[in-house]
Amino acid sequence: MNLRDLGGYPTPLGPTRHDVSIRSDNQASLTDADLEILAGIGLRSIIDFRREQEVERDRSRVPTTVEHRLHLPIGGHASHQVDWVQLMLDGEITEYPVSEVVAGYRKMMTEHARTFGVVVTHVAAADTAPTLFHCTAGKDRTGAAALLLLGLVGVPRQHLVDDYLLSNELRALPRMRALAPRFEERGVDIERFRPMFSAPPEAIEAALALIDEVGGFERYATDLAGVDVETIAALRSRLVHPT
Repeated sequence: MNLRDLGGYPTPLGPTRHDVSIRSDNQASLTDADLEILAGIGLRSIIDFRREQEVERDRSRVPTTVEHRLHLPIGGHASHQVDWVQLMLDGEITEYPVSEVVAGYRKMMTEHARTFGVVVTHVAAADTAPTLFHCTAGKDRTGAAALLLLGLVGVPRQHLVDDYLLSNELRALPRMRALAPRFEERGVDIERFRPMFSAPPEAIEAALALIDEVGGFERYATDLAGVDVETIAALRSRLVHPT
C-alpha cells in the first residue's frame, strides 16, 4: 500500500511527530491485521478526497476507533468514471504527457485550495489525531495535502520532494509492473502513459512553483486556502515535536 506516517521529517523547531498525520491510498484493501494496527495507534480521523463514484467502487474499511470522517471530494483523472487503461489499450488515448499532469496540479491546487485549508484546520485541531487522509492512488490529491501540511511546518524542500516521489516506489511502479503484460499483449507501450500512473518530479516542482508565486506556504494557506495564522501556529504545535 501507499501508506506512510508523516512523522520524522526535520523542521527548524524539531522533527515532525509520528502518529499525528498519515497519508495513504484507498482503504478498500485493508486486511483485518491492517485495521488492528490502525486501531492500535488510536486512529481518530479519516479524510477522503475521492469523488462519489470512487467511494462506491472501492468501499473503505474503517477501524472502530475512528470518530471523525470527512468527505472532501477533489476532481482528478483518477476520479472519473472512465476506464483509462482500456482506452489506452484500445488506442483511443495514445499518450499522456507530463505537461497534462503539471497542468492538473496547478488547477487542483488553485481550485481546491479551500479544501486543503479544511485539511490543515482539521489536523491542527486538538482532538482529531491521528488523522489519515487519502484518495485512490494516494499520490496526487493526497500528495498535495501532504505537501501543504509539511511545508507549513517548515520541512525542507528536498524532503517535500522525496516524500512525494516515494509514491513511485510504493504505488506507481508496482501498478505498472502489474499492467505491463496486458499492454505488451496489445502491442502498446506503457511508457507513453507513465506520467499518469506515476508521481513525476515535474508535478511536485509545479506545485512548489505555484506556492512560490503566491509568496510561500503561509501565504498560500492564508490567501488561497482560508486558514488563519492562529490555525497555522496550532498546526505547528500539533505536528512538530520541539527539541
